Amino acid sequence: MPTTIQITCSYGIPEAFEGIGDLNRSFHPPHGLIDGQEQSLKWGGPTAIEVTPGQCHKLEVYFRMCGAELVVEPLREGETRSYQYVVELKDRYLNRGHLRPAD
Repeated sequence: MPTTIQITCSYGIPEAFEGIGDLNRSFHPPHGLIDGQEQSLKWGGPTAIEVTPGQCHKLEVYFRMCGAELVVEPLREGETRSYQYVVELKDRYLNRGHLRPAD
């Protein structure tokens, strides 16, 4: 069984600005780096990335200027750990990105 980090990216946006959010999502996908290696991510669904068990990993996720990062503690062989990246949009401007363990 592979050892994986699973990342789900979502876009938090006030209801009044949903059209802007839809446009931004369609033209600007989220990006990730795990230990400096580029990873393709998607909005609204999980992306599983295989990692080496037993060591820390640096996870970075970003969308335009809303980056977030954290250190992933060592995983055991076959373990999957899930994280969520959320972009906030306030007053028609990107505010910040949050990266945290998924519930």
